[in-house]
Amino acid sequence: MNLFLPTACLGLFATLNTTAQSVLSGQLHDTKNQPLPFAGILLLRLPDSTFVKGAVSTESGLFAFESVKKGQYVVVATCLGYRKTVSAPVSISEGIPGLKLETLVMPPEVYTLDDVKVRAQKPLFEQQADRLVVNVQNSIVSAGGTALDVLERAPGVSLDRQENKLSLHGKATVMVMINGKQNRIPKEALLQQLAGLPTSAIEKVELIANPPSRYDAEGDAGLINIILKKNSDEGLNGTYTFSAGYGFREKMLASGMLTYRTGKLAIYGDYAYNLDRLWQQWQFNWQLRHDLPTDERQTRTLANRLAVLPVHTVRGGFDYNLTSRLTIAGLVSGFDSRWAMTARSNAQFVLPSGAVNSTVTTDEVNHWQHLMGNLGVRYQTGKTELTLDADYLHYTNNQPTTYTSEYTAGNPEPMALPVQMSIGKQTPFGMWVIKTDIVRPLRKGWKAEAGLKASVLTLRNTVTTHRLISGNWQYDSLFSQRTSMSETILAGYVSVKGQLPGRWQLQAGLRGEATRTLLLSDETIRLVDRRYANLFPSVFLTRDLTKQSSLQVSYSRRITRPPYKVLAPTMIFIGPTTLRTGNPGILPTLSDAVQINYRFKDAYLLSVRYSFDRNQFFDYQPQIDRSDPQVVRQVFNTRNIDRTHSVTGTFALPWSPVRWWQSQTQVMAVWQQASTQYEGSLLQFGQLFGQLNTTHTFTLWPGSSAELTAFYNTPSQTMGLFRRRAFGSVTVGWQQKLNKQRSLLRLSISDLFWTNKRIGTYSIPEQDIRSYTAVVYEPRVVRLSYTHNFGSQTVKAAGRRKTGSEEERERAN
Repeated sequence: MNLFLPTACLGLFATLNTTAQSVLSGQLHDTKNQPLPFAGILLLRLPDSTFVKGAVSTESGLFAFESVKKGQYVVVATCLGYRKTVSAPVSISEGIPGLKLETLVMPPEVYTLDDVKVRAQKPLFEQQADRLVVNVQNSIVSAGGTALDVLERAPGVSLDRQENKLSLHGKATVMVMINGKQNRIPKEALLQQLAGLPTSAIEKVELIANPPSRYDAEGDAGLINIILKKNSDEGLNGTYTFSAGYGFREKMLASGMLTYRTGKLAIYGDYAYNLDRLWQQWQFNWQLRHDLPTDERQTRTLANRLAVLPVHTVRGGFDYNLTSRLTIAGLVSGFDSRWAMTARSNAQFVLPSGAVNSTVTTDEVNHWQHLMGNLGVRYQTGKTELTLDADYLHYTNNQPTTYTSEYTAGNPEPMALPVQMSIGKQTPFGMWVIKTDIVRPLRKGWKAEAGLKASVLTLRNTVTTHRLISGNWQYDSLFSQRTSMSETILAGYVSVKGQLPGRWQLQAGLRGEATRTLLLSDETIRLVDRRYANLFPSVFLTRDLTKQSSLQVSYSRRITRPPYKVLAPTMIFIGPTTLRTGNPGILPTLSDAVQINYRFKDAYLLSVRYSFDRNQFFDYQPQIDRSDPQVVRQVFNTRNIDRTHSVTGTFALPWSPVRWWQSQTQVMAVWQQASTQYEGSLLQFGQLFGQLNTTHTFTLWPGSSAELTAFYNTPSQTMGLFRRRAFGSVTVGWQQKLNKQRSLLRLSISDLFWTNKRIGTYSIPEQDIRSYTAVVYEPRVVRLSYTHNFGSQTVKAAGRRKTGSEEERERAN
């Protein structure tokens, strides 16, 4: 991509920004000529050193002060691990549009943490200009848990572990990233991976509703970015955590992190093992009339599901500074999760010929293995930074399932399942991702950024089904399939950021993505062959209204591509006459969103977001299969909703009635209206629902604190045609700091009143269909965890590195 033309155009645009205001700018480096990001910069007026303004240096070490009046000033820079640096005095005269300081150089300084007393900490919820940040390390009730426990209590996030559903602001097509790397793997594999990621390894979680152009356009609900901890201390350092818990059954978690950093080299690694034994109860009822009012069919199913989920996660990598400008880095990570479940379902079927009672025992294994390798290079010359990343990702999924049916009453002949049926599924796939980005400062504080990216995915899916008939296992071609898929996505983007007249700041970008998806059955029959290209603009306008308030208006367009499992699914039987499958005809979803944010004192937030979705798809939509009059089945699959309008309002309210009581409350209201064609009829539905998240932290005595968190969701229309009843939970926790604050002992009780129950219904009078679904999780879980930090406590500045496939691991299914 030729960057000189857009750079020149941006430079010309910046020169037109001539006002009477003066801009004082500069750059911050260390003694190795490396830029220092996130340093505190103060502008002081001489001769009495009066504070005028404050700023924070960017990732390139740049800083700027707008609207500086006539006078004499000095600039003071402070950064943890470095000595305070003061610039030479500088004079600002009238008529000077801008003045640039000489580069400030900060010499390093080593601090011993034992000599530092921490007076304050970040709040649990921190609202930034374009994202909401959940500071996980400040959450007591999350201790000893996993990333799923954090997401379940995050504002605007809804998690359904039973159906592997994750939504943000009422929309389920949200992309999940770890350290900025998108996880393009099936949702069930992603949730299993997050179930093995301990909270002790997580620094914070970012909820980004309108991502800028540098991110992939995938996911119309926005992004959830999980930032892992990275030790920046010199020498050998580490952390280990042990946690034990009990709900319906026992739980255990153990994790360790180790870092060695000296001179130009940093080596790090971590490992975690999580064992979760859990219980779920699922009730599923539906009824319909076939042709005549007297031809009514009913199904009542109650299933108790006992599962064991062990998850191993491992990660190791290095960063090495070859020169002051060139850095290379490598990373290897992987996980192994094996969901093993036995479900016993008691079902009753009311047919025109009479009632049939049955018991179905399901033995299911869902085994995922993953390995990822990354190599990255960063080169910085002057004020320009160039990065290059190459990733290879490999996944293997093995999912055997066995159904055993016992009929205790009635005639079982019309039933879909024989006495025994066995389904085997194997899906290996791999992905290559190459990504390059360039960041280049322009005149008067403007910055340009551009990049290219290519990802190639290939997979094979083999499903074999056998039925036990007359004592012999026979191959069933109806429910067997062999498919293969290849998908190539080529993308490029360019964006600019800078100051406009009238204290407005602009960030604008344009991203283009071209996609080719090919899905073959039996290696010859083309189920899907699509080629499409789209442009995705994004614009952010921000203005400081006063010293304590700001306003931001943003717009972005995004896309959600159908995952592989939706296009070529495995048929899974819920009961003898109920199964779920997929839909090769699913179309991608295109979304346009506009958002307005108003912030006051960096703590209070009022946000309003409108989005319009075309062809939004929802999983598990009901459909009645009447092709066989003897066996009428209810089939759940994924379907497109033609048009969806959504308006989301969010209000953040911090509150501290006394010094020892801190609280943060988030209130969200969502209005949605949708219309679609269903079984030849036009269906329209609208809804208004809300969510409340509140967290209260209490300081008990030195080193001891308690926390109470609660969330409540009002009734809502979810998964298209389903209406979900209200649900919520209350969680409490306590922590005690030990060993001169190097250790933490934490106790938590989740879902204290056992109210986190998901109950949903749907009714289609035009089709004479009614359904009821209830999912009940295990009762309250008690967890006790112990975390200890060891090693050197001398601090050295360290950057956080992102790899090229951050946005890839979400939809590889």
